[in-house]
Amino acid sequence: MLNMFFAFYVIAIMVITMIIYIPLIIQKKVSLKDFIIKYIKINITNICIYFFVYYVQIRFFKVPINQVGLLDIIIPTFCIFVLILFLRILFKTTKKQKIKILKILLVIIFYWSIMFSFDYYSVSHNKYPIFCTNFNNMFEYQDGGTVIYFGVGYKVFVFCTPKLKGGYICPIFTDYNTAYNRLYEKQNK
Repeated sequence: MLNMFFAFYVIAIMVITMIIYIPLIIQKKVSLKDFIIKYIKINITNICIYFFVYYVQIRFFKVPINQVGLLDIIIPTFCIFVLILFLRILFKTTKKQKIKILKILLVIIFYWSIMFSFDYYSVSHNKYPIFCTNFNNMFEYQDGGTVIYFGVGYKVFVFCTPKLKGGYICPIFTDYNTAYNRLYEKQNK
């Protein structure tokens, strides 16, 4: 299962890279030789970022090596990769293009804040999140029915244990024990 996640991640990065560069090759702004060199550099850089985040998560945050732990590693790595691509594109553009990119970025942030607000409201009123996925109950704990939902940049833990019932919304890198303890403290004050 762990190898499947890593393979899916690498394939997704390769596809994203091709989607970015194929229009440039068709318009003859980038030669095929340059594309191959950049393609190899980007994928090697991305795999290095992946293993760096993997090491940091294992060494310092004690993330377990299971499906949830691996997803906790892949998502920050993907975000770092997209940020690096975004910064490279931003530095190579003109002022008009930078303004256009920043407008698009503001629209994306606006829509993300709406999605996050709806999910926060839903979780705070003991309902299920709207804009999150649990990958067909793949991330379900055997503690009574706790389920993890993944949103864009955040996680929602819906606890259903004998001691604790309710939802907790948190950053994507928060683990089960931290979320459990914070919700337990919040409900028992």
